[in-house]
Amino acid sequence: LGQNHTIMLSSHLLTEVETIAQRVIILLCGHLGLAKKLSELEADAVIVLEVRGPADQVLHALRGVDGVTEATSRSLGDGLNAYDVRTRQSADLREQVFRVLASNNWAVRRLDLRRRGLQDRWNEINNQDEAALQTSVAPAPTVGAGLAGSTAVTQ
Repeated sequence: LGQNHTIMLSSHLLTEVETIAQRVIILLCGHLGLAKKLSELEADAVIVLEVRGPADQVLHALRGVDGVTEATSRSLGDGLNAYDVRTRQSADLREQVFRVLASNNWAVRRLDLRRRGLQDRWNEINNQDEAALQTSVAPAPTVGAGLAGSTAVTQ
């Protein structure tokens, strides 16, 4: 059936959506927040770190690793910071990142590769304020009443 037809499903049960759908559309306040194949979401990896060291220097060092496209930080207190690192084509650069941190004698408490799934994207979109969402995405096509804030899935 899914080969020749489109099935629309509106659901907040994201784990079930991930098991049955091939494509997903997330609408928020009448605006398109996301429209992708689930396989594209899974390919979007983030290196997650916790490092004890001077935040600005660690961030600068992370951004200097070949293949890193974005690095952000947030304080966890007591000199410890969390970092999210995105890489070109979601490359796994954990070894390169560790070498840079170790060469500066910064303590690494956590170093993980996290594949971002539908729940992560849902949280990102729903945590945006409405003004930011309206300027960052185009209005969604009118599909029907009651879809704002829901997940519309096509298979």
